[in-house]
Amino acid sequence: MAQSIGRVIRLDKDDRQDIQSGKIAAGALQFYRKSTGYCVIPTSKHYNKNIHGRIERIVHDIFVEGKFSTGFC
Repeated sequence: MAQSIGRVIRLDKDDRQDIQSGKIAAGALQFYRKSTGYCVIPTSKHYNKNIHGRIERIVHDIFVEGKFSTGFC
């Protein structure tokens, strides 16, 4: 799951180069080639609401807190 989310939020190569060169400011999303990423998780009528909480924890722990653990699942 973490790898899939990471692929979605990864910067475009050209955006990264433009930020490093100072051509665009970091965080100026309106100038990014890839300004948005969507993670879509298919569910069914047997959807377990606990999955939502687990996904939020993964995103928070890795991409906000900078932690990674193999004990997520």
